[in-house]
Amino acid sequence: QLQLPDASQGISISCWIKLRPVLQYSAVWSSMDPSEEFRGIDLWLEPSCLAAHIKQAYYGPNDPRNRLLKIISEPILNHTWHHVLVAYDGKASVDSLRIYLNGKQLQTEPIEKTLEEPITLSHPLTLGGRVGEQFKGLRFSGDVSGLSVMTKFASAAEAIELYESEIVGLARTEKPSSTQQQ
Repeated sequence: QLQLPDASQGISISCWIKLRPVLQYSAVWSSMDPSEEFRGIDLWLEPSCLAAHIKQAYYGPNDPRNRLLKIISEPILNHTWHHVLVAYDGKASVDSLRIYLNGKQLQTEPIEKTLEEPITLSHPLTLGGRVGEQFKGLRFSGDVSGLSVMTKFASAAEAIELYESEIVGLARTEKPSSTQQQ
């Protein structure tokens, strides 16, 4: 677990992932506090799609007290390494959250957009899932490598630069060294 910095000025978290075909939902990484209505941020996997959440409060599906922003991508390929960057600008608008895949901003659809105020990140980052008894069986099924945290909202140019610089490094080593999650 890794304690994340204050997100009020923005935060960007990137990693390499390799998906396996699964039909369950799981977190690639998460910084959500179950004791505080799951306040936090995550990179969430839905069947063949990436989603990201910023949660101020979450009580359950379709609960009117929910305060969150969720975006979801088009399907992505399994069995292929992808560089994913999630950027949050520290605000509470619909444009506050972005997902970049291999240096390109994904066209995402805001599914839920009830966030009313910026969030603080008080819970450590967990790799391969979420903390909480209800998420015990929802572990990420795939590989993760090269986790990186920036204390700012990454721009589109920075997302491309980060992806391309890591590709050059990978060309030297042939493939990412992976941390396999069960």
